[in-house]
Amino acid sequence: MDGVINVAATRSTHTTLPDGEYPIVHDKMILLRPLTDEHLLEVYHEAVAMGLSAEFIQLIEEAIRSRNLDPKTSL
Repeated sequence: MDGVINVAATRSTHTTLPDGEYPIVHDKMILLRPLTDEHLLEVYHEAVAMGLSAEFIQLIEEAIRSRNLDPKTSL
């Protein structure tokens, strides 16, 4: 139950992004946290190769940027 309360509290403290979009992408990025850097890059390359949705690829790219990784490299 604490996880639900913490997530709700986190969402309520978000501010608007500079481009005016609500930071839903950041909330979804929480789902990618358990992945190692290597697995995150692997998921990115597979998502691009499979032609998955632009929204999903954007989510992964944002997670990669937040970890200061280069999506063009493999670990």
